[in-house]
Amino acid sequence: MDSAFERHCSELVARERSGHTAVVEDSLLYVWGGYMSVADDEVFLPNDEIWAYDLEQGSWKVFHMPGEVPPSMSGTCSCSLDGHMYIFGGCDDFGQTNQIYCVNLTDGKYTWRKITHQVGSAPSPRDKLSSWVYKGR
Repeated sequence: MDSAFERHCSELVARERSGHTAVVEDSLLYVWGGYMSVADDEVFLPNDEIWAYDLEQGSWKVFHMPGEVPPSMSGTCSCSLDGHMYIFGGCDDFGQTNQIYCVNLTDGKYTWRKITHQVGSAPSPRDKLSSWVYKGR
């Protein structure tokens, strides 16, 4: 098979991955981050793209993401609240983090925004955790 054609086909579906995070908003499953194994190495997947799987159509689409892009990570948790995907924690090349980032999934721009800690004590850096939304919070 022609290598240019293979590259084109590989962009039609999300790459296999581990350590990613995902949320559902309306009928779309959004997948971000994680890593994949290449030979004997684990390689982070691009941090400036998010994949959307249309649950009704059965098709993938990739969106490239500008803004305050989080570092490439695995083990990040996420939740969907009011049309926004929030990610927290994870592990990057420098270790675990306690950073929070947000992206609007409904405006079609997919622009990252870093959330700055304002009040109280921030949680400790961590990865491989979970989150949920309860009563809109």
